[in-house]
Amino acid sequence: MNDEAPRRPTALISYSHDSPEHEDRVLALANRLRGDGVDCELDQYVPGGAPAEGWPRWMEARIEAADFTLMICTPHYARRVLHQEDPDKGRGVVWEATLLYNLLYHDDAFKARAVPILMGGATVRDIPLPFRDNFCDLRDPDGYAQLLQRLYGRARAVKPAVGEVAPVPPAREPAPGPNPAELDAIAKVLAPYIGPIARVVVTRSASQAASRADLIEALAAELDSEADRTAFRVAARRIAK
Repeated sequence: MNDEAPRRPTALISYSHDSPEHEDRVLALANRLRGDGVDCELDQYVPGGAPAEGWPRWMEARIEAADFTLMICTPHYARRVLHQEDPDKGRGVVWEATLLYNLLYHDDAFKARAVPILMGGATVRDIPLPFRDNFCDLRDPDGYAQLLQRLYGRARAVKPAVGEVAPVPPAREPAPGPNPAELDAIAKVLAPYIGPIARVVVTRSASQAASRADLIEALAAELDSEADRTAFRVAARRIAK
């Protein structure tokens, strides 16, 4: 039995300071993750409001060190990543995005470590395009549980053990078809309805029918009236018995 505690994942939250309400939502998420065993870093946790080494070095060190970078995607975040905002706004997001894009370019495995997050009124359009197929949706009731599964590397369902080999029933053998003598007799029954071509029709239909019953039904379908079809079935079934 392995009593070793699971490794705590580490995560850095990257987000834009859209509003005090949004900052509170992000802080609540970080606090919840830390309560659930994730060693989560957030700029709001930095004593004094700013790191001694400056924000660029602080962000770079933590993005490289963290197991995951959680990208809180909003319209403001997307615009700043794409340099569509006032250059004096959101410099931290722009710097973080530059680091993320460079890591994505140089490290094939980094994409699995960058986790876009949707919350509030955000949509998929707010996720930077290279990361769009890899997001967690906290707008969904199950979104937070899925995020934890992602961070801890756990599956959504437990794979059961493979059981014993089940007995497999033998393949069904096709029902025996009519023999040549029966085909001749059936052709004679059919001839009064369609004429001398009856033997050709019977031979052709017999090559496609899986059983005597199928053959009789296929031949009956060649007849025009329901009365003829019924009479033919009765006579042909007597031959097949």
